[in-house]
Amino acid sequence: MTTRYLLGIAMLFAIAAIWGVGFVFQREGMDHIGPFTFNAARFIIGALSVIPVIAIFSKPTSQNEDTSSTFIGGMLAGVMLFIGISLQQIGLVHTSAGKAAFITGMYNVFVPIFGMFLGQKMGGKVWVAAAIAVIGLYLLSITDQLKFARGDGLVLIAAVFWGGQVLVAAHYSPKVNGPKFAFVQFATVAIISLPFAVMGEVITLDALILSAQALLFTGLIATGLAMTLQVLAQARVPSTQAAMIMSLETVFGAFSGWLLLGEILTSRMLLGAVLMLLGIVIAQLPGRRMQKPIRWSFRRKQF
Repeated sequence: MTTRYLLGIAMLFAIAAIWGVGFVFQREGMDHIGPFTFNAARFIIGALSVIPVIAIFSKPTSQNEDTSSTFIGGMLAGVMLFIGISLQQIGLVHTSAGKAAFITGMYNVFVPIFGMFLGQKMGGKVWVAAAIAVIGLYLLSITDQLKFARGDGLVLIAAVFWGGQVLVAAHYSPKVNGPKFAFVQFATVAIISLPFAVMGEVITLDALILSAQALLFTGLIATGLAMTLQVLAQARVPSTQAAMIMSLETVFGAFSGWLLLGEILTSRMLLGAVLMLLGIVIAQLPGRRMQKPIRWSFRRKQF
């Protein structure tokens, strides 16, 4: 184990922790502003925070860089991210940060399944992972009245779009400049969110000030800083190991919800969370047909 590798591992754990804690700030941020206002402000901050990354880490345009793909792919990924983050934010009004973290992690299972329908051959482990994760989702989210808990359904649908966003980013990643792609993606989310916020929500300066802590953490730390660390870490650690470590955001999310918000997981819900995490990890295990590295996945979750 080289120092370079160990530094990459440390960065990945930091990313998982930041994204996990981000669920708490996402939930608290909407105590004063609506979900679309939150997303618009947060992704404006996120897009601005990427500008120094572009200046520092981006090389001059190379022959392998396709400028049109940067904008088209970035906008497509941004649309997926907008739908996913909007559903997640609305769902967080009606569910806990910990549950939302685990359910969002389902996108790690959706991605290989979607890839199969796009022509990538998958092994049986994907279906085993999906079955285990679905059982875990049932235990985590179904109420005593055998109904899907309010908000959990929206977060689950959001995870589908997180998976779509990852596939879009993976498709365009070999042709684009990563930081520029991220800027276009985040700016797209902010631009689409703004009219929904203006038309459907009450926006006041006082409310934005009260939400400033949550907005700064999610926009500056969980988006700008964590994304930069992800770029540096994935250059040091194999993609499969990186994906599994970053999936620990679900655990950090549940722990943060318990520690900071006083959320409680019952024994049944805890078993469901463990099964979901097991399914996520199995889905990320290397297979004989899935050896291509992940370049820029712009994971999301809950930046």
